[in-house]
Amino acid sequence: MENGRIKTKFKLTKPHQKVKQFMIDENIYSGFESEKQIKANNRFYHPDEINKEKMLIIEIFGDYWHCNPSKFNSEYINKSVNKIAKEIWKYDREKISNYKREGYSVLVIWEEDINENLEEIKKKIRRKDKWIKYAS
Repeated sequence: MENGRIKTKFKLTKPHQKVKQFMIDENIYSGFESEKQIKANNRFYHPDEINKEKMLIIEIFGDYWHCNPSKFNSEYINKSVNKIAKEIWKYDREKISNYKREGYSVLVIWEEDINENLEEIKKKIRRKDKWIKYAS
């Protein structure tokens, strides 16, 4: 942290900043790193937050970039990545599955939930020892 601001080489989204700042404020960020490259099932990824020692990953899915199913139908075309929603969802499922294969517990948080249910998200993060492996 620099001058009270989160410092990283990647520009964190506002939802990611909220989650990370909460973890720092609660003193539960120790061991986590933002956007650290890892190899999972012979593919390279940059999970939003990773704690390699405790084998924990937090992915913060932006509603637009990950085409939140509560907001977009499966045929929606995300022009920024030139893919339809169901292709994005398939990639995300594969990524989470690859994390699981490497032994990580994963918490996926949607931007919508951060904006509408932040207190519930904070409870889930605090219970990181109770995270379950993502099931698709």
